[in-house]
Parts: sequence; C-alpha cells; structure tokens
Amino acid sequence: MNDWLEQFFYEIDKVKYNKDIMPKMWQILDEVIEKTGLDENRVLYLGLYGSQNYRMDSASSDIDCECFIFPSHDDIVFAHPLTSKCLTTSYGTCHVKDIRAGFNELVKSSPNILEVLASHYALVNKDYSFIMSHLCCHEINYFANLSRPKLLKGLEGLLRRYMKEIDTNAKYLANAMRVSDMIHGIIIGKDYLDLLVPECYEELREVKSGEIDKFMVDTFKDYQSAREVELEEYYYKNFFSPDEGVLGSIKWDENALMTKYIRLHF
Repeated sequence: MNDWLEQFFYEIDKVKYNKDIMPKMWQILDEVIEKTGLDENRVLYLGLYGSQNYRMDSASSDIDCECFIFPSHDDIVFAHPLTSKCLTTSYGTCHVKDIRAGFNELVKSSPNILEVLASHYALVNKDYSFIMSHLCCHEINYFANLSRPKLLKGLEGLLRRYMKEIDTNAKYLANAMRVSDMIHGIIIGKDYLDLLVPECYEELREVKSGEIDKFMVDTFKDYQSAREVELEEYYYKNFFSPDEGVLGSIKWDENALMTKYIRLHF
C-alpha cells in the first residue's frame, strides 16, 4: 500500500471480523488507481463482496470488490456510456463502475450493491464521508425495503445459478443453502442485515470445505421445492409498489454526491 492513499481515504467501519483483510483492501485500491490511471479524487468507494461478508471465507478465499467512481468531465459533458470494467488484482476481481450505475442498482434493490454497501471491509473518499455514512451499513435495511419483491428476484437469480452446481460442487451447495435461508427470512419479514451473516455460518463453512454429500444434496432439493411454493405465494400476495420516500432519499444522496464532486473538482 502507498501511504499517500491515507490522505484521501479511510476505513469506513473499524469493527472487522478479519483484520488481515483491510491491508489487502488498501493494496487493491492502490492497484485500481494504478491500472486505470484514475485521479484519486474520482474514486468514491471500494467495498468487498463475497464470503468474507457472511463469514464463510477461508485463508484461500479471493477478495472480490466493487469500486465506484465519479464520471469524468467528458463523461458528463458528452454523455458517454457509464463506465463499467472488470480488473484483476493481486487478491481477486474488482468491478469498477460509474457511481450513477451504482445508484441505478440501488433503486432496483440489487443484492450485490446492498452487500457491498453493507460490508465492514470498505474504504471511502474522505471528501464524501458524511454522505456515504448515510448510504453505508446502518441504512441498508432502509434501502433493502424499497422493494422486497425486487430484492427477492435478485436473490432468486443467485439461487438458480448455485442450484445448477450443487450436485458436484460443495461451495455452491453451501451458497445455495445460505441464499435460500435469506429468501425465507425476507419473506417472513426479517431485516436484510440480520440475514447477511447466516446463523449457521460455521456449519456452512464445513459444508463448503468438505465433500459432496448426496443425502444432504437430495434433502436440500426437497426442502427447496417447498420453499419455492412459499416464494410464489409471496409474489402473488405482494405487488410491487416502490416506497417513494426511499426513492427520494436515494436521489438526494446521488445528487449530493455529484454536486459536491463537481464543485470540488470542476
């Protein structure tokens, strides 16, 4: 890590499950800036997504991140497509996205951005700390409730992807079990943050690192069939009606970030 980065960024949450991760996050940020040639002022937020967030990681787990950046002068003036690129870092993959694309995902209750913003492993540009404190961690339940049906659709998509591999891959079986429990929790009214770290994470870590157990796979498939009925009943009873208050809050945050960025650097 280059020490100069500490002038511009800080760790958004000092309470960590694994303190070995944050030095690597600083290095990832350094690599993103170096590989993209970005001015550090354009980098807003670097957050982790993946097994570390739900305590199912091991010493060999990749550290995958999303990095939200501000658009350049030309991006704004000439209405260029929103930046989205994937970089390989020393520890995993980092998706670099225009912050406006991030807000589009937030409006859709995307599980991925909710997890990234809720992560304890995150770095934020100091110039925007007040606004980002509203978006991160303690406000995630607020944004997750914008549309539970949309959030469930996103989680359902993840689950379908995992289900294709559970007969041969213990990692996918563990992840499918985790996401299935999240879906059930949301249906019965639990808060998103209470579901991100599964109650049985130690058991799921054992499943993830072990061999495929055919009886466990078959049992989970039967169990999941019953939960699919539960999910369809939920969709039938709950029509999408966006919370205008939450939408307004998201728009305020986006406008505040963009306005401050333009005033500081244009």
